[in-house]
Amino acid sequence: MFVAYTNDFAGKYSDHFETMAAEYATRLVVHRVNREAMARGIERFKKQCHGANKWTPNPEEFARMCILQPEDLGIPSFDNAVIEIERARIASRQGKQVEYTHRIVRLMDARIGANLYTAPSRKDFLAMAKPEYTHWVSVAMAGQLPPERLAIGHTIENELPAHLKNVKALDDDTPLSRRLKSLREAAQDRRGDEK
Repeated sequence: MFVAYTNDFAGKYSDHFETMAAEYATRLVVHRVNREAMARGIERFKKQCHGANKWTPNPEEFARMCILQPEDLGIPSFDNAVIEIERARIASRQGKQVEYTHRIVRLMDARIGANLYTAPSRKDFLAMAKPEYTHWVSVAMAGQLPPERLAIGHTIENELPAHLKNVKALDDDTPLSRRLKSLREAAQDRRGDEK
């Protein structure tokens, strides 16, 4: 691959090809690079190595190209995440719908966004936001983001546990059923009064 895409690989390593190939393999093993990561590294290499910028990465550089990065998951940079939180806060104050570029920005905003208004300065808010960003990036990189919470009114099929699906209705002659009936009637009466 390096011979095909770079100008300097053959000149640098032709006499020590086997030694260099072993070193590349060692660095890939040390960084636990699997096939998917190797393909990612090759694609990054191809994007960076074009035109006059045809260089051969050393074994460590290439292994690092293979490692999953936040941008591979669509995670914005820290600065962009903070700007997005600031814009989201302005939009929500104006009653506008807020769309986030990535889920970690939504999580950050939910957890620390209000501090944007209470922090003594923007610098203090950034100091607060940085560890939050680092935490959520590491959680996302590990594939362990918590599941999305559903808004009220959303339903999921099979939401009830199996043992609750076949629960029979209460008898009409129990204290609980009589109380529920009276509450329903009172609610209907109130609705009728409001009209």
